[in-house]
Amino acid sequence: MILKMKHCAFVALLAVGFAYTEAAKAGPQTKGSLKDSWAALSEIQAGNKRFSEGKSTHAGQDSAIREKLAGGQQPPVIVVSCSDSRVPPEKIFDQGLGQVFTIRLAGHVLNSDAIASIEYALDHLGAKTLVIMGHDSCGAVKAALITLANTSTGSPHLDSLLSKIRPAVSAFKNISSEDKTIEGPVKANVTATVKDLVKRSKIVREFIENDRLLIAQGIYHLGSGLVVLGTDSKDSEVASAEPKKKKTNRHAASENEGREAKHEISDERSGANNKKSRKSTQNDFYKPRD
Repeated sequence: MILKMKHCAFVALLAVGFAYTEAAKAGPQTKGSLKDSWAALSEIQAGNKRFSEGKSTHAGQDSAIREKLAGGQQPPVIVVSCSDSRVPPEKIFDQGLGQVFTIRLAGHVLNSDAIASIEYALDHLGAKTLVIMGHDSCGAVKAALITLANTSTGSPHLDSLLSKIRPAVSAFKNISSEDKTIEGPVKANVTATVKDLVKRSKIVREFIENDRLLIAQGIYHLGSGLVVLGTDSKDSEVASAEPKKKKTNRHAASENEGREAKHEISDERSGANNKKSRKSTQNDFYKPRD
């Protein structure tokens, strides 16, 4: 498994899945295609653009949609984000009811219940893309930085949560007090969350290996309303979590389909000989490579 990355002015790091069909029921061993994921990524990007420009459509919220969804849900996207009141994924990406399966915890820390929710959305609802989204000026990350010396907050529960964030941000113990957005630690925490999930969830790994899941990470900027690249993960343990395999023509064809579907997302994907080149300004997409 490797890390695939793209560069664009801004990025809505989401993609769409498929309905819960017999193929989904067959389990994570079923080989899939990321074509629909790339097509939906373009749509979500457009939604984030509308939101950032103050042109949200607020579609998919009428009575007809509500009645239809009363019979069941097939959310195409899973978003794990912070519980901060300023970071509602559905609004940020201008999505309607039934479009986003949302899991929100302070600092997007993953406990067993959160991982179970992700696995449920993948294995039973047909979601094909998972987004781990942090945001600038994150209070949970700030608290973790302040308590790096294991200073107690007075709350055992909060102390437990912060203990999960501290390892990711420990390298920033000398960060300037002038850095109000703390983007460096925020990015590090997003990457750590992705790595933790891939390590702990067998189902997630199987879906990735079989081209049935695309994991993306990004940072939401409170001021601009844009979702942008979160981290440079070229040295990420996630990239080496699974053995690297040679790329087959089938996967190359799948990627070409994805490029056509995603339209304006990015035209800077390099050729096969340049795929190992990564920069900190590129977007991070985790997907398998055979």
